[in-house]
Amino acid sequence: MEKIVETIVNIRKSKLPDRKEIGTAGSFFKNPIISQQQYAELKESYPELIGHPDPNNSMFIKLSAGQLIDLAGFKGKQE
Repeated sequence: MEKIVETIVNIRKSKLPDRKEIGTAGSFFKNPIISQQQYAELKESYPELIGHPDPNNSMFIKLSAGQLIDLAGFKGKQE
């Protein structure tokens, strides 16, 4: 189990900046849930958009807030 945790930590460190040097919003953003129709409309403009059925209600689609931030061009932005 210890080896698994160490592997996960190393993967995260390789993909994310050091939180001691650069702050992060972490889990501040919630993944939005939208209707299937809204998802279909967004997919026309953003074919790479990933959505998954909401586990609480399959009539809705759950999006990744992280991917939306990336698609909007805000990844790595600082003020």
